[in-house]
Amino acid sequence: MELRTFVKYVERQVLYKPFEPANLSKKSIMSLAEDFADEIGFKNGADVEPIVEKLGGRIQYIDLDQMYNLKSSFFLHNKNNFDILIPRYTGPIHDKFLIMREIGHYILHEPKEKAVSIKTPTCVEHETANYESFLFAYGFLVPEKRLQEEIKKNKIDNIHVVFGVYPETIKERLKDGDS
Repeated sequence: MELRTFVKYVERQVLYKPFEPANLSKKSIMSLAEDFADEIGFKNGADVEPIVEKLGGRIQYIDLDQMYNLKSSFFLHNKNNFDILIPRYTGPIHDKFLIMREIGHYILHEPKEKAVSIKTPTCVEHETANYESFLFAYGFLVPEKRLQEEIKKNKIDNIHVVFGVYPETIKERLKDGDS
């Protein structure tokens, strides 16, 4: 489906079941993300777009005016068929994190059935699901074991380059107390 048609379709007709939190611990989510990275052979700093394709999804870059009207940047149509919408005006590091955050939703919060739902998640449920997907992205892009290996080999100020993330991401990962 052409992007413009897809966006109009979403804006007018489709109600997607909202994500519900997985209610897993931070450690469990990070471990799941790290295991997933190992399982698919993800290398530090590599592109994440092929992961989306491997899972059956598509990445679509859209203009700000199209993004403004949407309530989500992730649309699961059914198993192995989803779209991730990325604003055209962001850079590759931001895009990488956003894509992995949405993959976190896909893995952690995938609805068991494809159902139109009028249930609106509570603010707490919504925030919890988003926090969980955020943790997944952190754990995937900067796995604990690999981070420890890089700390032994590289200057701390250069590690973000190895992982292809912002320097702040490494600082936060270290601040977590997990590293």
